Amino acid sequence: MGLAHCRMFEPPGDALLCCLDALRTDATAAAVAYSDEPVEGGPVSVDLTYRFVSARATAAEQDVHLVDWIICDDTMISSLKFGLIEGATWWDLPNAG
Repeated sequence: MGLAHCRMFEPPGDALLCCLDALRTDATAAAVAYSDEPVEGGPVSVDLTYRFVSARATAAEQDVHLVDWIICDDTMISSLKFGLIEGATWWDLPNAG
């Protein structure tokens, strides 16, 4: 188990790479990304959809399941996964059968 933090990058996905790299020695199996940035009400934008899907693929390449990406600002918080995947449960690891 570990916790990694880095400053915000543009694009934000680059920060995820830094954090995954820092956690590599901890045999991390799952991660939740968090970033402090403006949150807009309504459906998840195309840019945020792309970020989440790309970040999940990047994490999977390192054998890490990206559970969710949470964004928040001074007044709102948003889960990218809940905004994208209808009927999603928070912990959606596939069956290890």
